[in-house]
Amino acid sequence: MVLSTTLKAIGYVLSVLGIAGFALTIPGMQAAVNLSVPLDNTILTIVSLVVLVIGIFLVYKNTNAKKGAEVPIYHGKEIVGYRRI
Repeated sequence: MVLSTTLKAIGYVLSVLGIAGFALTIPGMQAAVNLSVPLDNTILTIVSLVVLVIGIFLVYKNTNAKKGAEVPIYHGKEIVGYRRI
């Protein structure tokens, strides 16, 4: 449970970093942030996309998928339906 929460938090951080990387590709944004190293927009876009996809994958993979578990509803000894918990 703790590992799942930690991986989900890492996924959110990576997603924010990916979006921030995309923001740096906006013309004039690198100059506004005062980056000492000029970055190529193509490479920055590719790296940002990879980081964003990894972040979204970690968030999606660590969501609680068992929320819709079903339990039987009994009427006497007979199962008459199923209920989600």
